[in-house]
Amino acid sequence: MCKRAEINEPVEIIRYKGAVKNSNIYPKHEIISAHTGRKTFATLSLEKGIPAETVMKITGHTDYKSFQRYVTVTEERKRNEMQKAWGKPM
Repeated sequence: MCKRAEINEPVEIIRYKGAVKNSNIYPKHEIISAHTGRKTFATLSLEKGIPAETVMKITGHTDYKSFQRYVTVTEERKRNEMQKAWGKPM
């Protein structure tokens, strides 16, 4: 589906084997998976204010520690949470 949607931006994947760096560039559609979608859904749902417990129920996570690996705290989310708690900066 991502290939059909022309999600082709180049993505560099770097892996190390010992001290040897191996770098490959792939079109983004080759590395996107259902797992990527699950992580994106969890992150965006939390950004929209859905409680973590609810997102965990939807994604099927029963352990918070494993759920945390799916979530990326974006700059936007940090900013929104700070503004909610402390108001807008002057």
